[in-house]
Amino acid sequence: MRIGLIVVSTLMIGLLMWTYAPRAISASNLYDHEASWPNHIKLVESLENPDGSTLVPAGRVAVLVRVREDGLLRADFGRMGRHIIDPKMTDVVERANALRRGKGHKMGPNLTLAIGTKLVDAAAESPVPYRFRDETGNGGVLCVFADPSDEGFEALARLLAPFGQREGVTTVLFPRTDQGDAKTAARLRELEWVVPFAFNNYAEPIARSLMPEGAEFPWVQLATDEGRIVVEGPVDDALAEHIARAMDADFAALR
Repeated sequence: MRIGLIVVSTLMIGLLMWTYAPRAISASNLYDHEASWPNHIKLVESLENPDGSTLVPAGRVAVLVRVREDGLLRADFGRMGRHIIDPKMTDVVERANALRRGKGHKMGPNLTLAIGTKLVDAAAESPVPYRFRDETGNGGVLCVFADPSDEGFEALARLLAPFGQREGVTTVLFPRTDQGDAKTAARLRELEWVVPFAFNNYAEPIARSLMPEGAEFPWVQLATDEGRIVVEGPVDDALAEHIARAMDADFAALR
């Protein structure tokens, strides 16, 4: 009888351990585990052009921009371009599981890590770097890709300004402009839309990395600090309403 009880108890303990143990990350569920998205990934298979020639060779390391909802990866290979790739062509799952087990190293959330040292504090009279309040997690980022010298920029600023008052979400401007950083900061202060913005020499490369292919300025993305897209699209009233609802649903706990 005692042996039977011991066997049953052992089975119950094993079942509980299996039930509550963290599930392994796979290519199919990687999107749902953004805290374990690695900062970098490595190709294990070469990317090829349609004619069969090598586009990006195996072994090349890329910045992981994000995992898309369809499970594909957006990766930035620097001078070799930005590409949408199947996770099975990379070591992303291996790296994600290492992070889940506490074995890997991650320097910070993917999006805020990528942009965090490249921003200007618009409140300062002369350009000085902007720093996120908490480098270990910033909730969400409202990425605005626009030209401050465009005639529609003032209306865009008025439309998006209320989101700067939301706790847990930081608005960041990525300006497409030839004017210097001091002029961009002055323009933002003039409009009373004092948000951090990317240094002029970084803004265009970051925009190319973050924006989807075919997107045009002005464009807005509401993303988590890891880079998961919550809402994105061209700027208009409908998108602003969508962003407001998404902020209430996705970032309410951060207020």
